[in-house]
Amino acid sequence: MRRKDKEVTSAKEIAAILQECDVCRLGFYDGTEPYIVPMNFGYEYDQKNGALTLYFHSANAGRKLDILAENPNICFEMDCRHVLLSEDKACDCSMDYASLMGTGTVRFAGTDEEKIHGLNQLMKKYAGRAPEHYDMRVFSRTAVLIVTAKTLSAKASGQNR
Repeated sequence: MRRKDKEVTSAKEIAAILQECDVCRLGFYDGTEPYIVPMNFGYEYDQKNGALTLYFHSANAGRKLDILAENPNICFEMDCRHVLLSEDKACDCSMDYASLMGTGTVRFAGTDEEKIHGLNQLMKKYAGRAPEHYDMRVFSRTAVLIVTAKTLSAKASGQNR
């Protein structure tokens, strides 16, 4: 990381950024061009060893699934805490923020139990709790993507440190 003064290494702070971000952008490469998709996400983060697993839901078909069938390697980015620091001169303006970036490998949930676990992580993040049950008509049309992070870096700027 070029700007070491902005680097976040505290596991507690990384966990806070994960909780505050509400969208994760996944980057795919189909062999010809990059493809970025903003997605809702759930996660499990082990603060002791820094292991991060991200969970996403998707339809069972589409461009991202076609790409993943050929290349399961992805990158991800999420950001939050945006505050514009305005100045009289445009070049003096700045932005406070916090962000996470990394790389990983995607696999698809292979069992209903894995699917439910992944969907529960999404629901816990956005609704604060897992549901008692899922509508099986929707469940059968839903894919759950599981990303195991290979690399992870975090940054924060300004008052968001």
